[in-house]
Amino acid sequence: MHSRYRITSLAALAATALLCLSGLLPGPRRPVSFDPCMLWVQVPFLVKLATALLFYAFLVFLLQGIRNRPGPRWLAVVGLCSLLVLAHDRLWWWQSCSTPSHIAIDCLWGAAMSTMLLHHALQPRRAS
Repeated sequence: MHSRYRITSLAALAATALLCLSGLLPGPRRPVSFDPCMLWVQVPFLVKLATALLFYAFLVFLLQGIRNRPGPRWLAVVGLCSLLVLAHDRLWWWQSCSTPSHIAIDCLWGAAMSTMLLHHALQPRRAS
């Protein structure tokens, strides 16, 4: 059976575009003038590293997927671990600063990214 990397890569690209467009959605209304969701926070080093690694994995697997070729398995595993770190970091924002539509779009993006990464990690390689 011939695996279609192109399908999962384009689905992850569409989910990323939807995630970017969701930034235009209005947030929850707050009656107070102090909004903790708009504070500048210091991002921990591990979250910065996970973001960089996931971005690199996304670009590699997007390009490899459009070419319908598998990417390196180790990068898929690193991308999945990075996705877990970012989801853990995002929990506070989901609980205090998010609307159900934002949470749904974040979960859709996470599902599309994890599907793409798992597809590249678990599919058998063709013999050359």
